Amino acid sequence: HRDAADVAVRETRELPGLGVSGWIAATAPADGTAGEGTRVVLGSERLMGRERLVVPERLRAMLDQGETAGHPVTLIGWEGLVRGVFVFQESLRPQAASALNACRELGLDVGILTGDHAPRGRRIAERLDVDVAAGLSPEQKIERIERAKQRGPTAMVGDGINDAPALSAADVGIAMGCGTDVARDSADVCLMGDDLDQLMWALRLSRRTVATIRQNLIWAFGYNAAAVFAAAAGRLHPALAAGL
Repeated sequence: HRDAADVAVRETRELPGLGVSGWIAATAPADGTAGEGTRVVLGSERLMGRERLVVPERLRAMLDQGETAGHPVTLIGWEGLVRGVFVFQESLRPQAASALNACRELGLDVGILTGDHAPRGRRIAERLDVDVAAGLSPEQKIERIERAKQRGPTAMVGDGINDAPALSAADVGIAMGCGTDVARDSADVCLMGDDLDQLMWALRLSRRTVATIRQNLIWAFGYNAAAVFAAAAGRLHPALAAGL
């Protein structure tokens, strides 16, 4: 219950695919200096295990219940113990199902890569009828992208810090404008806002653009070749051939 002004947070670190850590210390009222403080970690159960923080039984029941229900879960702990469990109620974007169906209509092989726990991945798979690979670290997402690239051109859509490496690894990285700065910086394409329907617009526009480029090249090579041969055969004045 200490006033926030009396607490100093320092040496905060992002732990990719796991969570964050930092030192929290109370400041001295007189000079505002802070002591060494306590190292606190916030993130996944995997992070708690890596930091050797024990989950008490009363929190274990809450953690298991949240994961079994397919909810996102985050833990916080310090000094050898997990001190809290946060269970989030998360809703899918309204356009998620329609966007996936539209991708399939375009002939795309669609899958979801997530760092969430396996029960959360299964719930998403059931609701969206799509293959989901769960519990992935940023490095494992890259491995999945590289395997997909062996079958053909691959696009990755993401908005989070942990998506940034996979966005860079894909043939085309597409970031949602509502996402993190690092995701937008790592992507080839940045869609403004969080409307997934814009993804379909971008894909269709890209295909039309490529088709137009190919048509233009065919016409250009075609009439240039015809004009050159006609000029060489003396059937077309060289000045007219050059103009064409």
